[in-house]
Amino acid sequence: MTRPIAILAAVVLFAAPATAHAASTPTSASITSATSTGGHESAVQRLHQWRWHWPPLRHRHQLGRHALRERRATRDASGQVGTPYTWGGASPSTGFDCSGLVMWAYGRVGVHLAHSTWSQMASGRPVRRAHMRRGDLVFSYGGGHVGIYLGHGVMLAATHTGGTVSRSPLAEWQVVAIRRVG
Repeated sequence: MTRPIAILAAVVLFAAPATAHAASTPTSASITSATSTGGHESAVQRLHQWRWHWPPLRHRHQLGRHALRERRATRDASGQVGTPYTWGGASPSTGFDCSGLVMWAYGRVGVHLAHSTWSQMASGRPVRRAHMRRGDLVFSYGGGHVGIYLGHGVMLAATHTGGTVSRSPLAEWQVVAIRRVG
């Protein structure tokens, strides 16, 4: 008694969309004949034939080029943790300031940004805090400081004279703008 109901529920849940060919769409007669004659296997086979409309899984190699750029930029920038802060610096050999770190990391993945927080804040597109993702640029101190969001509430930035490139909690930042440039 439960087997026909389960099959009927599965067919209803996974039925082909209305735009599909009529021949491939299950009918109540085909469901009834499959379940009443003990044809459980044939109903399952039909379900597998109709599965073409299920959404495909997105694997890492199927991510958009922008998401891949953001991942590589954050990976490269994260590799610079411990590099000394240098005002006007934009390379691992001389050190970084905040905008220099962002410019260097995104430059390595083909996104060219100016060496100025104000110019970087004008580039890309605005993002709401609730929609932040890895690689977004976060601006604080009225737009005078920038860092790269790493996800899970963690920021990466070249902080201040005497400091190094380091991670810090997003909660410590007084955010004035968030931009997506990748």
